[in-house]
Formats: sequence, C-alpha cells, structure tokens
Amino acid sequence: MEGAPVRIPIPSSRGRHVVEGAIALVVLLVVMAAGWWLYNYFDYRRPLSRVDVYVSLDDPLCRTRSDSPVFIGLINNSDRMVTGMKFVLKARNPASGKNIQSDFTYTDNNRIAPGDALGDCWPVNYEAADMEQSLDARTLTWRIARYSLDFAD
Repeated sequence: MEGAPVRIPIPSSRGRHVVEGAIALVVLLVVMAAGWWLYNYFDYRRPLSRVDVYVSLDDPLCRTRSDSPVFIGLINNSDRMVTGMKFVLKARNPASGKNIQSDFTYTDNNRIAPGDALGDCWPVNYEAADMEQSLDARTLTWRIARYSLDFAD
C-alpha cells in the first residue's frame, strides 16, 4: 500500500471534538496575534519609521548656550501628527571611552504636523560619579539612545 493515506485513529467522537477545539483555539490565537501585529505596525511602527530624530552640536543658537549646548531635531515625514516625544540622550567621552550622560528621560510635548520639523537646545545632565560639569559638551560624541513618540489619532 504505497500510496495509501495514513490515518490516525481517534477512539471516540469526544476525542475528535477535543482535537478540533484545540486546533480552532490555536488558529484563533494566531489570527489574534497577527491582527495585533498589523494594528501595531500601521498605528505606530510605520509612522515611527518615517520620523527622523537627530543630535547636533553645530546649531548656531546652541553654541552660545552653555546650559543647553545639544540640539535635538525631529523631522516628521509621516502622515500623522506627533503629539509628544520621550528620549534618552547619551554622551561618550572619546578620550576615556566612558558614557557620561545619565539615563534621564527627556520629555517634549510639542505638536509637529506631518511634513514639519522642530528642534531645540537641550541641557546636559552629567553623572557626578563619572565626570565633572566643567567638561565641554562639544568634545563628546552624542547620540539618542532610545526614543518613543506619541501620535494623534
């Protein structure tokens, strides 16, 4: 019997209903997970990927402000309005290789329409244990360690 299908015997109709119910439950869970993933992608991940956030020390306004020397800019290329932003700014001292910026989370609630940009000078929060405040911020390497955005519905 080379081409005959293999049949798995199920002892009773009750056992068959249990197997069918388990399969239906697994299918339902897969559909729900896929729906959540698609919703998250189109509602948050896709607009987030179209927003550019950058750090600069070359902004003329920030060069003159010793209390807020780091420029953080945001360009909203998405089709949704940004209603808030949270980010963690990191600095590394190239001489010692140490991270000297704390894990302080900055918050900004400015609204940025699609196609618009916004930027501002931000203060530096030095960790007292790693570096004194007399260090010039322009000698450090800056980056946004992580950020999250809020979008209007």
